[in-house]
Amino acid sequence: MTPATTARADAGAAEQTARQRPRAEADRRITPKTVRRPDLDSPRVRRAATRAGVDLDSPASIMAADRAWSSQQADERR
Repeated sequence: MTPATTARADAGAAEQTARQRPRAEADRRITPKTVRRPDLDSPRVRRAATRAGVDLDSPASIMAADRAWSSQQADERR
């Protein structure tokens, strides 16, 4: 960081604080969610993967399925 960058950040700090203050109460109510790693070895997951055409022993297959699902979700949000 340069002194100029620090000066700009300092100059805008009060404005940024004022902008964020209305959201602070809502932010305090956010609770973290527990995320668990899926059990890719369970028979149920293996059957579902087979139905979806995903080879759970292939990282490339898993990544391709993830890209397809992410793309589908993005399309639904538009």
